[in-house]
Amino acid sequence: MTESRRRHVLRLLAGVLALLAVMVVAPPAADATDTAVPAYGSITISDLGTGPRATWTYDGVLDCVSSWTGPTGVPQSVKVECFLGQTVPAALGCPEMILMRATATVVGARATCSRTLDLGVGTTAAASADLGDVDYEIACEAYVDFGVLVPPYTVTCDEPGLPR
Repeated sequence: MTESRRRHVLRLLAGVLALLAVMVVAPPAADATDTAVPAYGSITISDLGTGPRATWTYDGVLDCVSSWTGPTGVPQSVKVECFLGQTVPAALGCPEMILMRATATVVGARATCSRTLDLGVGTTAAASADLGDVDYEIACEAYVDFGVLVPPYTVTCDEPGLPR
C-alpha cells in the first residue's frame, strides 16, 4: 500500500469514527413527551357488596368526578374522570400506568390518558403501559359488556411515575 493510499484510508477511518462518536454520544432530540411530568396518583373503583365507591388521590391537582351508567339503578359501568384544570403547573404524562383488577366474578378494567389500556372483561389481572401525555383527562373505568357489575370487585389505575 502506498503512503498516500494509507493516509487516505486513515482519514476515512477517522471520519467514520468521528461520525459514530457523534451518533452514540449526542442526546436524542427532545419532544413533547420528554417534558411531561408523571401524573403521580391513583384512582380506585370498588364494590364489596354495599354499592360502588370511587376514590382518587388527584384532589388539588385535577378536577375529578365519578359517574355510572346501567339499567334500573344497578351500574354496568363506573367511571372516574380527572380533568386538567387551569391550575396544572406543567404538562402531565402517564409513563407507567398500572391497571389492576381483583374480582371474585368478572369485571372489565380500562385506563386512559392520551392512549388507552384495556384489560377487557375477565377475572383478576394486571398490566402496565405508557399511556402518553394527559391531553384532556385521566380516566379509570370498571365495566361489563352485558348485564351489570357484580360485587365484589376492585379496579385500580395507578400512575407511580417514571418506569423502573
